[in-house]
Amino acid sequence: MKQLRRALGLLAVSHGPLFLFETVYRLAGAALLVPGFSACFAGLMRITGYRYLTAENLRSFAAHPVTLAVSLLLWALIALYFLIDIGTVLCMLDLAAQGRKCSVLFALRHALRAFRRPWGASRLLLLAYLPVLGVFLHLGTMAALVFTVRIPVPVLDFILKHPLYIFLSALAFTLLGGWMMRWLYVPIFHLSGVAGFREARRKSVLLARKYWFQNLACVFLVQCALMLFYGLAALAGILLLRVVSASLARSFLTSHVLTFLVSALLAVSILSIPATYAMIYALLERQTESLGQSMTHITAEEGPVTSRARRLRRVLGALAILGALAGCILIIYRYQRRRYNLDIEYLRTMEVTAHRGDSAHSPENTMAAFQTAWNNGADWIELDVRQSSDGVIYCMHDSTFTRVTGVKKQSWELSWPEISQLDAGSHFSGAFAGERLPLLEEAIDFAAQSGVRLNIELKPTAHDSDLEQATADIIRQKGFEDQCVVTCQRYLSLEKLKEYAPELTTVYVMPMVYGNLDQLTAADHFSVSYHFINRDMVSRLHQKGKQVYAWTVDRADIMQRMIDLGVDNIITNNVALGKACVSAAAASDIVQTLVEEFVEDTDAH
Repeated sequence: MKQLRRALGLLAVSHGPLFLFETVYRLAGAALLVPGFSACFAGLMRITGYRYLTAENLRSFAAHPVTLAVSLLLWALIALYFLIDIGTVLCMLDLAAQGRKCSVLFALRHALRAFRRPWGASRLLLLAYLPVLGVFLHLGTMAALVFTVRIPVPVLDFILKHPLYIFLSALAFTLLGGWMMRWLYVPIFHLSGVAGFREARRKSVLLARKYWFQNLACVFLVQCALMLFYGLAALAGILLLRVVSASLARSFLTSHVLTFLVSALLAVSILSIPATYAMIYALLERQTESLGQSMTHITAEEGPVTSRARRLRRVLGALAILGALAGCILIIYRYQRRRYNLDIEYLRTMEVTAHRGDSAHSPENTMAAFQTAWNNGADWIELDVRQSSDGVIYCMHDSTFTRVTGVKKQSWELSWPEISQLDAGSHFSGAFAGERLPLLEEAIDFAAQSGVRLNIELKPTAHDSDLEQATADIIRQKGFEDQCVVTCQRYLSLEKLKEYAPELTTVYVMPMVYGNLDQLTAADHFSVSYHFINRDMVSRLHQKGKQVYAWTVDRADIMQRMIDLGVDNIITNNVALGKACVSAAAASDIVQTLVEEFVEDTDAH
């Protein structure tokens, strides 16, 4: 209890600059590391020649020389990230133990200077140790993540089938934790002036040998407290969503609660290292005193600060927080839009495609349908393209204009000036009277601005001159190659497209499946009617590095079946329902129980 009061006292003295630094550092880290890792991983897969990782090819991918080299580089960057974080926090805590306050810049400079001292060959030990220590200091955050995100079925099956292996792993982890307790003081000793990593490690081992179990228990209790804080924050957030969204259905709350929980996890991670190392520092003081020794403190002094410099620091601090917060909001937004999907079987988050835009609420293949689809959270928008009599590529599904415009003409019989005057909205509702059929360029401009991706389905006819080439030229001109796929029910069109533009991702649309698909080399992925999708087919295609799109799925029970089968993309006319089902499947049973227990269901009203 005395150590707890001392730890809280240290946090109280340095709380201002300490939590300012942690907030900015964690937000900036999230804003830079998440997209950086995603881009690095995508580039690594491209270099090593893997389109999709499965249980079968994951080992060969991990053993690839390029993968090993990149992994070592990432490990070093993570070590540097934790080195700066832990060093700056410890500097503030040490000065707080002396009753002194310091600015973030002073603590950051002192930490960097301390860790630039000569290390010799033991520097590699530090680089190997810091990421492991960083993970250990975030056990509470990681445990909260496990309780928030649903465990993949294969992982859960493995746990249930191999209880002895899980027990031995837990035992090994406990022993690792006990071993790490002997090194907990290394950063403190080195920061305070002990020369060299080996000497700091020797002192830490000698001091902690007697108290390693006490240290392990205290660190464990801090992580449990952080996890409890997260649980209370999650519950409060769900109740708050209910209060401010009393008229909204549970499906809306379920689809958005994960976004809130990601924010709560980030808040807990901000508290993790300061809270844990404040306790560690308090333990070190008590144990040093019990051995009749004295603590070695930082002796550097911060110079006087003028009022002008103080105002400048406040302005820079505010700008840093706003910039980091904006970056983190962008991360959360892009996470919700599935922009950080990893092409790994069982880890990839299922995506939702709006069929012809949100055609349940707006006239299909119009800008209104595309806007509504984006508003409802669609990850992708599927649209159909045809060629006019004068060679222009525009959006429409049918081979005639009759159903959507009332004009009894074939899709290839009118020029674009004539098509652009047709009313494609009145057939759906008078509220959409005057809605026009858009050009493919317009759809791409909208997608590029909003961040949604496009599923561009070719609708070839015998009257086209160069539908495939013209479509590829537009995509290239807009620089949209990485944000779209080109699909078609006619395999010959995919062959033409691949020959002309091999960089484009192609998807073969199939009303049914029979036989060996390996010979369809012009298709990168497959879009299959949900009636013909089964687990063996999905597994077989995933092993070949192919994704599976299921169309057109508008019922919740069928969506759940597709989720259970592990398809990669659900194409639907009901985007809101699709997003709700996917989000519910991604959340743990605990989250679903909280929503069901504390949120009144308004779906039936």
